Parts: sequence; structure tokens; C-alpha cells
Amino acid sequence: MFRLAALAGVLLFLVTACSTAPAATGGGGGQLTATLTDSAVQLSLPAVQNGTVTITVKNVGSVNHTLEILKTNLAADKIPADPNNAAKADERGKVGGTTSELKPGESVDVKVDLSAGKYVVICNLPGHYLIGMRAALTVN
Repeated sequence: MFRLAALAGVLLFLVTACSTAPAATGGGGGQLTATLTDSAVQLSLPAVQNGTVTITVKNVGSVNHTLEILKTNLAADKIPADPNNAAKADERGKVGGTTSELKPGESVDVKVDLSAGKYVVICNLPGHYLIGMRAALTVN
């Protein structure tokens, strides 16, 4: 009887140990691709986890583009104009982006730490935001 009870205890331990999920190992984040065409910003995912996010930015258009990341509760198409340049969007809330213009065919990986919230990803060269180069991103 003792042997049966001991065996049952060992089996219970093994079942519990094997079914317990491993502990989380880091701050979430993730990876996504931002494809820049001549009239749109297309994200591979509409949402990512908070933490360090790597964004592969690809310019598949025929002109130079940039990528700016703004934390805002505004809809993607409601960012106001820059008070100093009406052809650009106001960059208040900017948390990251590319450091220079990407030529056609170029790509770059951008790492940015994103906290939970709503973001808008834009190309902010003059006129580009206005023609639709923007996308909403949610960070959970």
C-alpha cells in the first residue's frame, strides 16, 4: 500500500511539473515589417506586445521615405499639421523611427522600446502623410 501511495505521489508530481507553463523570460516586444509604398505605410501586424520592438522598414516605392513612430490617442488620419510646415504632420509624441531617408529599394531595422498604448506610424516627408502614408499600431 505504501509503495502504491509513493508511486501515486511521484506521478502527481510529474504531471504537475510537466503541465506548468514556463515563466516569462523578458519584456515582450516582438518584430514587424513596415513596407513603405509611394502612397501607404503597410504594417505586417496591427498590434505587438510592449517592450523592445524591431521594425524592418522596407522602401518599395519609387521615391525616398522615412518612418516616424508617434504615441497618440488620435486616429491615424487625424494627426494635425506641423505648425511650422503644413505639408508635414506634427511629430509631438514621437518615440522613434528611422534616422535618415530611405532610398527606393533600401531597408533598415529600427529598434524601439514601446509601452502599451496607441501609435501612428508615418512617413513625414512633406506631403507624404497627407496622401495616406500612415498606419495605426496598437501595443498591448
